[in-house]
Amino acid sequence: RQCLVVIEDLHWADGSTVDVITQLTRDNSTAVLVTTRPAFRAPWLVDDTTVRIERLPDRDSRRIAELLAPSGTPGHQLARLVERADGVPLFLMALARHRHHAGDDLPASLHEVLLAHVDQPGVDLDLLQWIATIGREVDVDLVAEATDRTRRHLEVQLHDLQARGLLERTAAGTYVFHHALIQEEAYRSQIDSTRAVRHDVLADLLLARRAAGHQVAPMNIARHLAGCARLVEAHRITIEAAFTAQRDGAHRDGLGGTPQQGGD
Repeated sequence: RQCLVVIEDLHWADGSTVDVITQLTRDNSTAVLVTTRPAFRAPWLVDDTTVRIERLPDRDSRRIAELLAPSGTPGHQLARLVERADGVPLFLMALARHRHHAGDDLPASLHEVLLAHVDQPGVDLDLLQWIATIGREVDVDLVAEATDRTRRHLEVQLHDLQARGLLERTAAGTYVFHHALIQEEAYRSQIDSTRAVRHDVLADLLLARRAAGHQVAPMNIARHLAGCARLVEAHRITIEAAFTAQRDGAHRDGLGGTPQQGGD
């Protein structure tokens, strides 16, 4: 039986995941299609199996702009979107959505348009920043506990963030950030002291979960501990995670695991 496996953003994968994918590439009944940044390297990514995605031509960019911009947008304004995006699909999509909400004043960079998207009127920025601090995928129970919101209320707010293009709902019914860069921008939009307090709260909640017998990834706890400068605890849990990874056979992860401050 033939099988096609599609994996996006492979550059974010840890060593164990890459090892699994490497095994898949050796199976003649399995075709593996991945997307990744150019800097990513793997022995099975060779020139005759790699397609470099270039910038979009103006014709295709114009078509995307027509689909995403408000109905009736004049041709010269569509041309401005295409020119400003310079063939970068993510930038073009963000610009088109931005114009839908903010009119003709187009940001000069992807950073500016993402910041405007995160900080658009009506967005619960406090909630979005909490979610970004937790990670790419929304842990609804953890968000509810950290922000003292009911799950029902939180579901309504998550649906609103989805409608605004900041989150998307997976086939499994969970919420994730629409793009990793949106999560990164929401995370960076916090002042340092607020970010540290949120990491501190999340670290304690996850430690309490683990003490109650729930399974919690040690490196996730360590990341939050590092984010609030509880470095001794972070390093202790990092070492624990390394020994666990080595015991389970994930040697590269065990040797390379270091908590990183950040939302992803």
